Amino acid sequence: MKRNAITSIRRAIALLAPTKRDRRYPPKLRARLIALVREHPEESIGSLARTLDMAPQTLERIAAGNRTSMLPVRIVDRPETSSALIVRGPCGIVVEGFEVDSLADLIRALS
Repeated sequence: MKRNAITSIRRAIALLAPTKRDRRYPPKLRARLIALVREHPEESIGSLARTLDMAPQTLERIAAGNRTSMLPVRIVDRPETSSALIVRGPCGIVVEGFEVDSLADLIRALS
């Protein structure tokens, strides 16, 4: 995670209001939050929200308001003992146990 971006966003959030309940997120800050969520699909919304000191439901709502039907996928090379794939998506979604062909069929069925 890029610490500078997170620190900058966290400072901007801290300037909004003293309590999470009273905060109103301006469009520019919402755009920065959406970009942060997209840049880190391996992180759960809850984890990012805790890091930013904001309510997870708020970050989820902001991120969901600008979702597209297809999101970028980052492939991470990690040695596995099995040939089955593990796909980690946004919001903590994990798909595992599929072979490449089965996963391709699933993605086609969902799109």
